[in-house]
Amino acid sequence: MSELLLPLPAGTSSPPAREAVTINRPALIADLLLGYVLGMLPAWFMAGRPPGALRASAIIIPLVVLIVGKVKAQRITTRRPLAGGFVLGAAAATFVPAAFGLFWAGCHLLIVSIGWWLHRMTGWPARPDSFARAAELADWLLLLPIQISGIAVTLRNLLEQLYPDRAGVSSVFEGVRRAKSWHWFAIAATAPGLLLAVALVAHWRVSSGMGALLLIVALLAGAQLYTLSATTRQPREVAATSAIEGLLRSSGYDVLPAPRSGREDIDPVLADLALYARKRDGSESLAIDVVSTPSGQPVSWNAGVSLWTKTLALQQTQEASRDIKPVLVVLDGAPEERLREFTDRYSIRVVEGPEASVIEEGLLRPATLSDSARAFTERLTTSGPPSPEPPAGRVAEA
Repeated sequence: MSELLLPLPAGTSSPPAREAVTINRPALIADLLLGYVLGMLPAWFMAGRPPGALRASAIIIPLVVLIVGKVKAQRITTRRPLAGGFVLGAAAATFVPAAFGLFWAGCHLLIVSIGWWLHRMTGWPARPDSFARAAELADWLLLLPIQISGIAVTLRNLLEQLYPDRAGVSSVFEGVRRAKSWHWFAIAATAPGLLLAVALVAHWRVSSGMGALLLIVALLAGAQLYTLSATTRQPREVAATSAIEGLLRSSGYDVLPAPRSGREDIDPVLADLALYARKRDGSESLAIDVVSTPSGQPVSWNAGVSLWTKTLALQQTQEASRDIKPVLVVLDGAPEERLREFTDRYSIRVVEGPEASVIEEGLLRPATLSDSARAFTERLTTSGPPSPEPPAGRVAEA
């Protein structure tokens, strides 16, 4: 657990630490396996239940166990997911197998249809089922990469949903599991697979068209759960945050992404704070947020209020040094006038975004900085006045 704490000079207080939650591997394996089976079954029926595909899918169990076994044992989150969260997680895990299954079933049917058409039009091949056998061989070639990539993508998304690895943020399913509408999505995502599993055991006849219809239902419902996110951060913000972390480390700072205090009254306020950085000699501490807006839209003053509130929360955890400078990095869009007034009043440093080359350099080679990367880092760390603690009335106003 030592890697969760920043090294500080002797005599100073500890910075906000991150508390880790141990991943429930058996539940994660069960979610992945159940999601894969329920997502792929409609595609298998759509393709006409080829036996070769069923045999090719036998590799799924050891594959899931192997991939989950490689996941790091602990992640940052407010609390462990509850049983209801894992149920919704299994429903969300049907989406990628259903999407990949639709692609595979389409390819399988296309190969079979080409063989049938050639036989009817030209008399070749002599047996109309020859291409069906070729399709079964293709199943092995298609299903193996589909299974590996599908499990990896599903696992990554499931981890982000169940264990967000963000300070003050709990599983995304904790917020929706009490809403009945999401239960209907979960039922719609899993019911087609469950119904077809019963049909398989009971030897009911199910047409390819019915399999395709049930596959579309599972795909649309699973997508609603799969796209739920525990954080509002955009991919470009995540990349820029990682780059800034690399630049600051190379400039003599200890950096803690997603800082956490361990206090229930503070950690929800710190949700989505990008970085906490402290000079290795203890001379400066920074609270850094990275924001972006759709092209052409201004950055709202709420971004400044949010960062200012997070900085005050961080200061409650610092007994020896309460001077933490807030820095707002704006990637896209111009700060609106109210934001500029707010940041001037409360000494929030605004740095309007790094160029793409600087972000790439921070991600790939932060040890040796170019002039542009060094200039951007100086804009982040240039000393300014200490961040104030406005009166209570000001807090209420914000």
